[in-house]
Amino acid sequence: MMDLDKGREDFWNEHYAARFRQVDNTRRWTWVSPLAVFEYGSEALLDGGYTRLRRNYDNLQNFKTQYLQWFIDFDARDDRSPHWLNPMDNLSTTKKPVAYEEIPQYAERSATVAQRLAETMKYLAVMLAYMGVMLFIAIIRFERYDVR
Repeated sequence: MMDLDKGREDFWNEHYAARFRQVDNTRRWTWVSPLAVFEYGSEALLDGGYTRLRRNYDNLQNFKTQYLQWFIDFDARDDRSPHWLNPMDNLSTTKKPVAYEEIPQYAERSATVAQRLAETMKYLAVMLAYMGVMLFIAIIRFERYDVR
């Protein structure tokens, strides 16, 4: 059963990885739009949107392995447990009560201000480049304008 569960987990991990690749590719293509660059920069500065979702997904994947290891260690402390680790069988692991405080809890870690600013700088640089190009085009057009 653990092998079946592992196969199902691998399938869904690949599915989500493909979806994340699709979003990443789309975000790269939409860098030509100043509005999209502004949106991505705002997400990075406010620590929200896709960047937050992606960071939380990666952190949850790490927490999942830590939680399983905690459960294996907890089950190993019970001498009367069969230690099968079968998620579909009711008699496969320990039946000892667990204190709520012992159970690992997932806590979302926010990005620090320095990380947010560092991520925002690349979007700010692209926005400044767009503004410079538009200003240059406006100056050239203004110089060539003839009032007559």
